[in-house]
Amino acid sequence: MMIGPMLRALRHYLRTPAARSAEQFGDAIEEEIAFHIAARAQELMDRGLPEAEAYRAARQKFGDPSRVAAECHEAALGGLIVWHRLHLAVTASLAAVVGWLCLTLFRTDGHAPSSPLPPGIASMLAHDWTGDVAGQIRDEAGRPLQNAQVLVVVKTWPDHSYFQRAYLAVTTRDGRFLIQDVHPLNERYEVQVAAVANGRVLKSSYHSAAAGELDPVVMELAPSSGLAVQVESEQGTRLPDVEVLPQRRIEAGGTEHLVYFDSAQSLVRRTDDRGRAELPYFRSGDTANFLVRTAQGEWKSHAVKVPDAGEVVTIRTAL
Repeated sequence: MMIGPMLRALRHYLRTPAARSAEQFGDAIEEEIAFHIAARAQELMDRGLPEAEAYRAARQKFGDPSRVAAECHEAALGGLIVWHRLHLAVTASLAAVVGWLCLTLFRTDGHAPSSPLPPGIASMLAHDWTGDVAGQIRDEAGRPLQNAQVLVVVKTWPDHSYFQRAYLAVTTRDGRFLIQDVHPLNERYEVQVAAVANGRVLKSSYHSAAAGELDPVVMELAPSSGLAVQVESEQGTRLPDVEVLPQRRIEAGGTEHLVYFDSAQSLVRRTDDRGRAELPYFRSGDTANFLVRTAQGEWKSHAVKVPDAGEVVTIRTAL
């Protein structure tokens, strides 16, 4: 029966990529560059290279991140309109085929039609999107963490196109999570997994596979000291109800842990009447990157050194 695979294909193609501002494109490109560097550094550490040296070598191998980001940013903005039109065309085609197939099956008493599918649709259905992302989140002693948020981004390249999807899971009592039917089994895919929990540091990992199932992802989250941020206007006025979104944690040794912007909306905090927001995913000595957005503004990126617990970091932003 073709209905099941067809509906799965439609579900994965139906979500049109959200329009982004130029700054959001820049943030996404910086995330991508950071993940490539982190993945390369992890490979070097697996070969026995010390962490700091591995990150230094990975950055040197990658080249100048600013130059690469500028080139990617220009290309991404130039292709945005074409990308949206292509995505909408594919979505419309899939919807039409699903309707045609359902109508044909209805008219033939449930028997599959003998006529071939329209060009291009058959190749989409050949991708088996039944791969799961599963694993367990633990504390530093190996005990399961309940109610941890697991933020997953899946990247695929079906038919030489690029698709990126974001998913969210919450761990059960035994610390486990499961996100079903999110990656193909018979083609290349990449998965980025980030985990957060109150009182625990942000941690992430990156996984690449040519095909097949993804091994269970296991992460241990160490205790955090937290980061208190006070947001003020450029004139020094404290700003309530400002959105603050944690994005990246860089350990003192250079290891980076990130969340993709598309997957991180559940982590948004708002400043209180004093203009303060608590970000519980960092610890003293880390470098914390986060985004700030006022009611009328765009997301603005900030980076601070995380102080000792109890100290407040003040940042100023344009309204």
